[in-house]
Amino acid sequence: MPLDYLAILLVIWSAQASWFVDLRRAIALALAVSLAFLFARPLAWGEAFELSSWALFSMFNVFAAVMMTLVRREQVARLKLERSNRQLETARDMLSEAARQAETMRLDALREAPVLAEPLTDKEREILRLAASGCSNRMIAELLHNSEGTIKNHFSNILGKLGVRDRTAAVVRALGSGLLDEGR
Repeated sequence: MPLDYLAILLVIWSAQASWFVDLRRAIALALAVSLAFLFARPLAWGEAFELSSWALFSMFNVFAAVMMTLVRREQVARLKLERSNRQLETARDMLSEAARQAETMRLDALREAPVLAEPLTDKEREILRLAASGCSNRMIAELLHNSEGTIKNHFSNILGKLGVRDRTAAVVRALGSGLLDEGR
């Protein structure tokens, strides 16, 4: 086998070794192959020993091993990124579906607003309007010149009439069913 072909095969082997061992071992193998080639050339082919050509050959083997290691790492990173992207897309689709279902449930609950056994008083509707605008019980009490306890009592009555457990649900129910519209 001609010497040039053997050198090419050794470089290819050095590059492929990085697929099977870590970078440090691949470099050590590349240098070992280069060293073996250094001693084999004078013995097998009768060529003179040239340190500069051996150094160049060794560096090329190391370069091949490093480049293939980088290619392998890039491929692994790309695969991980693609897997992460698929997982994110799946999570996004699941969240989108959950949001769609939650919105459907919310709209169904608003459509199925209970028929009030007892209608809301004007004062209760005013309290709900203020709560819907973001006012706290204390702020509502100050605006309507009542005590905070009185506002809490009104909210208890409102919750019972609307069949809900908290003020947020009361506001949502009232807004969705049009109870806060004027004249109702």
